[in-house]
Amino acid sequence: MRARNIGVYLAMGVVLASFLAVLYATRPAVRFGQFYDDTLYMSIGKGLAKGGGFVMPSLPGTPSQTKYPILYP
Repeated sequence: MRARNIGVYLAMGVVLASFLAVLYATRPAVRFGQFYDDTLYMSIGKGLAKGGGFVMPSLPGTPSQTKYPILYP
């Protein structure tokens, strides 16, 4: 039974190492903000996470987001 657990942990370690290698190679944070849409989605997500709904918290008065429908992306 122990050998099976070691194999599972080894497989999980390989998957994790592969994921981290791909993440490091692509560096998604470097390209954040390169396009206009990703900053809008980030701002909308911030409003949703704070419980304010589908709004633009970066604008005065936090108006509703009407540019992109909620299920569009």
